[in-house]
This record gives sequence, structure tokens and C-alpha cells, in this order.
Amino acid sequence: MTGLGELTEGTLLFGELFTQGTNVYGRYDRAQTPDGKTYPVCFILGTSEEDGLEKVSSSEPGAVYISNWSPLAAVKRFVFREPGTRPKPED
Repeated sequence: MTGLGELTEGTLLFGELFTQGTNVYGRYDRAQTPDGKTYPVCFILGTSEEDGLEKVSSSEPGAVYISNWSPLAAVKRFVFREPGTRPKPED
């Protein structure tokens, strides 16, 4: 990873993961760079909020696995709705 804006290699992301069926959904709200600085962020796991990422087949109840190289997308805000549902036109 060469960096994403000011976020360099080794940056940690903090947020929440949700699961539904065979997919995992994530929302990240804070980044910590290797020098210890923290920044507010608004990233989702995957390329769209509706899709999330598919769980790795070795996942089991209580232990979900995804690829360690997973795509992120920056969003203006989080839209809170049930994971896996399509947005309404007003979202």
C-alpha cells in the first residue's frame, strides 16, 4: 500500500463490522497512523454499502473471516439501515 491521501502504510482503521447471511459489512470512523495521530474518517468495507464483502468459506459462527486485502470506499456519511438492503431514493 502506498497510502491513501494522508493515510500511510501501517494505518489502523477502527469501526464496526456487521454480518448477514454470507456477507460482512463494515463502517470505519477513525484512522490511526503509525506515528499515533488519529483522524476522523468515513469509510465502508467494500465498494458499495449494499454489497459488503463475502465471508471466506472457513468462517464459522462467532469467527468471521474476510480477505486481509479488502476494498474500502469513502462516503460522505453513513446511512444506517439493515445491511444488505437497497437505499430508498431519499437516502
